[in-house]
Amino acid sequence: MISKLFKYAPVQILSAFSLFLLISIQTRYLSPNEYGLLAIFLVFTEGARSVLVQWINNCLVRFYSTSSSKLKFVSQLSFWLLVCLFLSSLVIFICMMMFNVFTVTNFAAIYLLLISKSLYLYLTECARVEERVTHYRKAVFVQSMLSVIISYITLLYYENIVSAIFALIVSYTISLVIVGYHGTISNKYNKSMKTTLLSFGLPLMISGLLGILASRSDRLLIASLTDLEQAGLYSAVSNLLMGIMSLVFMVIALPLFPELTKVVNDKSELYKKHRYYGGVICALSIPSTVGICLLAPHLVKLFLGESYQGMDLKIFYALSIATWFFNIKCHFLDHGFQFVMKTKWMPILTLSAFVIQVGISLELIPVYGAIGAAISFMLAFFVVSIFTLIVGTRLGYRYPCPQHLPETLLATMMMAISVNVTGMYTNILPSWLVIIIFISVGFLSYGSVHFMLNSFSIKDYIKGLTVNEKH
Repeated sequence: MISKLFKYAPVQILSAFSLFLLISIQTRYLSPNEYGLLAIFLVFTEGARSVLVQWINNCLVRFYSTSSSKLKFVSQLSFWLLVCLFLSSLVIFICMMMFNVFTVTNFAAIYLLLISKSLYLYLTECARVEERVTHYRKAVFVQSMLSVIISYITLLYYENIVSAIFALIVSYTISLVIVGYHGTISNKYNKSMKTTLLSFGLPLMISGLLGILASRSDRLLIASLTDLEQAGLYSAVSNLLMGIMSLVFMVIALPLFPELTKVVNDKSELYKKHRYYGGVICALSIPSTVGICLLAPHLVKLFLGESYQGMDLKIFYALSIATWFFNIKCHFLDHGFQFVMKTKWMPILTLSAFVIQVGISLELIPVYGAIGAAISFMLAFFVVSIFTLIVGTRLGYRYPCPQHLPETLLATMMMAISVNVTGMYTNILPSWLVIIIFISVGFLSYGSVHFMLNSFSIKDYIKGLTVNEKH
């Protein structure tokens, strides 16, 4: 499994870094009010994609390896994708009319962004399950670079929301051409398998709707209960953290989750691989979350600009923790429901997250503003993560304890101490240099602990690389 990880990790890391730059560019050229409105538009786009499109990607990853006719399987999913993209235009139109932000230009920009991004994500997913690694790498690399370069050029001359969206559309469109599509489009797949796919996917569709409400409704509530400036400040931090942490998790999930689906019928092997998968997820995400919190003031100063420096850092800390719970639920705990084919329970759990979050938000946002929304998000997904673990266990899935979790916690603690001590001597340095120093110190201290404890047999892996180089 580790070899699969290194096939995709480099471009995912590059994609994460490009996200930093993209948000930095957008927040420097757009005011908090404009960024707040952009955030609302992106909620509409992500909402339509999560409900009508994401379930197709999930079906592709879950069933591709066990499909008897892979070409027909992909052709059927491609047909459903086009149908769902057509229906999504109605969803976006209704959302824009409800919030009184409809114009032909805005609608066209958002809908084209949805189409280009959905096709890009679907085709890169196809390339990954088909193990067309080179195509995948090229597409992700080009999209990462173009999103930054084109955003900078367009916003430099036209500082408005449509320019920011246009840059993303161009980057996704060029990249999906690079990754390519090697199948056909038809609606003639086996009827029994269609039923299986729909019974698996429809609960995910409902869960996607509730999930986007639970994870993005905070922006809409802030804009409704306070103002667009508060929504912009909150959205900038939330987008930064959600993007970074999602990519941290996806670096692991993208290459390793398909390996789990190959052994889903072998419970002992599945338990073993899921334990390893969970260990790697925690080994990367826990220190990343702690590290982001330690770097908070410098990240805000460097990547978000002067307009956001007066923000209460408690928002940053609460959102960091909330984002970790959100992703550990999506990329580890939800797997139990997929492996035992009980996805119909997922919408109920996601609904509970939405209800909890909205209930707390209505009490806290009018009083505390953005910090109230961050606390609501954190509490909602902490509670729902616990619920998910309990319900998944009751439905028959035996969740493994992530491999080497104690070692990861110890290494993270040593990393935090090392970074804090280093911070005592870096007060006068510029933020970009402090970030580089903190990451270097944190990486060395964290990696050293894992190396000394031989977590994940890292010494054997390094020894094997050395032997191969000699031969």
